Amino acid sequence: QYLISPNALYIFIAGPDSVVAREIPVRKSDLDQKVLALYNQIKHRPSGTQRTIHRDVPVETAQDADIEILIDELYQLLIAPIETHLEGKETLAIIPNGTLNMLPFQILMPYENRGLMLNSRFNIFYSNDFSVFLMLPDEIEQFNLLAIGNADESLAFAEDEVRLLSGIFPDSEILIRREATKSRMNALLQGYNIL
Repeated sequence: QYLISPNALYIFIAGPDSVVAREIPVRKSDLDQKVLALYNQIKHRPSGTQRTIHRDVPVETAQDADIEILIDELYQLLIAPIETHLEGKETLAIIPNGTLNMLPFQILMPYENRGLMLNSRFNIFYSNDFSVFLMLPDEIEQFNLLAIGNADESLAFAEDEVRLLSGIFPDSEILIRREATKSRMNALLQGYNIL
């Protein structure tokens, strides 16, 4: 779990038998600037077809180099200080805070090890609340899933993922496309223990 304060970043690492905290001396404004710069670089980056359609344009551009530098800088702040605690782990749950909610942690990697993104090393999922880990599987008698995807019809694969989840959890309810409204979700929330 990441917690940003004005002059430091706190990282809490919880495993089955331990909890460790690390304080990283970095100003919030500096961290926010790096995250927003990477977010904007990725957001405004041309897609693969646009980047490679002209053979006379090099695939690696100055923008790509900027992105790699930002990825490394964020890796050094967010992952490198806790690297030893991640050894031997297969799954990584990330609970971001503040602007870190805009950061795709899965692409973080050290510059000297380009190509070894975090998602090639771990199964990664995000949560917004640490209490989800306090529910032990033994205590949950039945998994009731409410899955939501592709509300604006722009993410076809999100819809496929939601349908896949409904196959794994037979008593689930899925809301896709026009059914995926805030009012419909709020009306159904009470009957489900997994969202």
